[in-house]
Amino acid sequence: MKRNKVFIFIASIVILTSCYVGTELPPDQQIWEYSKPSSFGLDDERFLELDDLIRQNNYDFIDGLVILKEDKIIFENYYDLSTREQLRPLGRNTYAVLISLLGSFLEEGWINSLDDPIANYLPEYSDIFTESSAKSNITIRHMLDNRSGLFWNESVVSSLSDRNDINRMNASIDWTRYILERPQEAAPGLRYVFNSGHGMILSKIMENALPDQSLDTYFDERLFQEIGITNYNWEKDPTGTLNGTNGLKLSTFDLVKFGSMIMNQGRWIDRKRVISEDWYFEISNNAELQPQSQYHSFGYGWWRFTSDYFELYNYPSQDILIMTGTLGENMYIIPELDLIIAIQGNNCCNGFFNQSQRLFNRLFDAFRSDTPL
Repeated sequence: MKRNKVFIFIASIVILTSCYVGTELPPDQQIWEYSKPSSFGLDDERFLELDDLIRQNNYDFIDGLVILKEDKIIFENYYDLSTREQLRPLGRNTYAVLISLLGSFLEEGWINSLDDPIANYLPEYSDIFTESSAKSNITIRHMLDNRSGLFWNESVVSSLSDRNDINRMNASIDWTRYILERPQEAAPGLRYVFNSGHGMILSKIMENALPDQSLDTYFDERLFQEIGITNYNWEKDPTGTLNGTNGLKLSTFDLVKFGSMIMNQGRWIDRKRVISEDWYFEISNNAELQPQSQYHSFGYGWWRFTSDYFELYNYPSQDILIMTGTLGENMYIIPELDLIIAIQGNNCCNGFFNQSQRLFNRLFDAFRSDTPL
């Protein structure tokens, strides 16, 4: 019976979508071939069993799972009436997408340096910087490192509370002003506090620095069109500024496109460069410098596991770039394995070790022949 179930799984999820000679996929998604997990020495039945566990809500609510291995899709499925085309919020991962093109602003000279004070690029908020000398010393790098010194609370326990600054920001008229007006509780560069609001400030800076073009048009032309993303939604705040904090929605499949470009150090699959190699290394090297806990660190919009994490789960140490959102909107880029795992969860308030993280741990085990899935 299990053998028949495996055949049905492979037929429905792999074979019917493997050749791209029909019209079942739109042109913008005819990118990668499909292949069975077993073509990479993996056990097809283990993935079938995992698919059953997801359907049974063993990981609470998972909307989508896409796995890209060596430029082949070895697993793609959607759950609870979700579809391939359905847009899903990236949450705080929006910041990582926003930062991906910041290097272009430096290369073009629109932003002089990451060590420039943010006040240089925010003339409409000069009253705030005039009133606070400490705030006038906040640099762009301080925001990327989460060391602006601004008071901020978006902790998991208060994610549905009016004490949560994300919620209070959303209720304000000018989101950038709300963030900048938060009390300065430490000198810039001194104290680490996770602050998704920095994405909103950076979005305003990029908007002001960009000559003769709107920021949303710039991202459409320089990022989304370049990697074949045509269906997305990026909300704006009431002033018309792109929400760089948590406003971007992509399909799970398109999120993998972004991940593929990052894994290839800024190049798309046709080898066309989207972001510079130098900026890729700036992002990837700084993602591990700011400890968020014993088990993970954060910087420049991305997360990494620490050595303690790999020891905890008895995993071999891996170079993994991670996106993780508050609802479990997670993506894992593992260059050493030429592997991308994108998980679209919809589970609130579990912090970094959310249900999507549990699912990733189970999947990571699948690439180790000595462990049961």
